[in-house]
Amino acid sequence: MESMLRVHGLTHRYHFLEALRNVNLTFKPGRIHAVIGPNGAGKTTLFSCLAGLIKPSQGDISPRLSYQQIGYLFENPPTYDDLRVEELIKYFCSLNFKTHWQDLIKEWGIEDLKHKYVGNLSKGQKQKVSLALVFINDPEVIILDEPLSGLDIEGKDHLIQILLKYKNKKTIILSEHQLNLVRDLADDITILKKGETIFSGSAQEIFKHEQDEKYLVKCHNLDYSLVKKIAEESKSIHKIISLSPSEFEVEFEPNLNEIGPALSEFSRKLILQNIGIHHLSKQTKSLEQEFISRIKEE
Repeated sequence: MESMLRVHGLTHRYHFLEALRNVNLTFKPGRIHAVIGPNGAGKTTLFSCLAGLIKPSQGDISPRLSYQQIGYLFENPPTYDDLRVEELIKYFCSLNFKTHWQDLIKEWGIEDLKHKYVGNLSKGQKQKVSLALVFINDPEVIILDEPLSGLDIEGKDHLIQILLKYKNKKTIILSEHQLNLVRDLADDITILKKGETIFSGSAQEIFKHEQDEKYLVKCHNLDYSLVKKIAEESKSIHKIISLSPSEFEVEFEPNLNEIGPALSEFSRKLILQNIGIHHLSKQTKSLEQEFISRIKEE
C-alpha cells in the first residue's frame, strides 16, 4: 500500500455511549503503529471501523479498502473446534481462491499442529493459527488486536520477526497491553482515553522530553546538603532527588541545547567537594510510566 490510511473526524456512538470522539489519525505504510489505552478507550471500536465491520456515526476513512486488502485479528478470534488445523487453513484459502496453505503453515511454525483439532489446542496455539489466517490474502493493511495474547516467549519472538519481515511492505496497526514490547516494536504510538486521542506521534517523540535530562548518580562520601547547594547555584539543574544515602537523581533544565557541558561542570564541582562519583547513567522512562503519566494528565 503506497498511500497513507487516514482517519478524519471519526466519531462512533453505541446508543448513548460515545465510543470514539473526533479521532484524527494517519497510518503510514512501512511503519508499525501501536494504539494503546486503558480498557474501554475505544481501541477495538477504532479497529472495527478501520476494518469496515462497523460504519462510524461520523467521519471518514480513506482510502476505502476491500476485505481482501485488510487482515484483521480480533481480540477474541472465533474458533473452529471441529476442524483440524490443516483443514481450517485450506478451507479459508479456498474461500479466497488461494493455494498457498502449506506455505502459511510453514511460515507460522504450526506444522506439528496441522493434524490436531482446533478445539484441542492451547490458547497460544489457537492464536498462532488465527494469525496465519490473517495473512491469507497477503493484505496491504494488517490490524492486530492484542496479537501477543496467549503466546509463549518463542511464539512472541516468532510473531515479532514476521511483523518486522513484512513491515516495509505493509501498514501494520496493533494494540497491545505489553507496553515494553510496544516500545521496542512500534514506530508510531497513539494513546486513546475515553474515545479521544490524547497523544499521537512517533515513538521517539513520546520520549523526547525525557532524553538526556535525568541522570542517576551514585557517589562515595555523599553529602546531600552539599549536592543540594551546588544544584541551587546552578542555572542548568532543574532539581535533584535523594534516592538513598549513596545515590541521587539529577534533572537538568529541558531547554538546554547540550547536556554534556552542564553535566561535566556539575561532576567537577562534586569532585572539588570530595564527593567521588562511581556510577553515572541516563534515566529513561518506561512506556508504562509515560502512559500512566499521560493518562493522569488528561
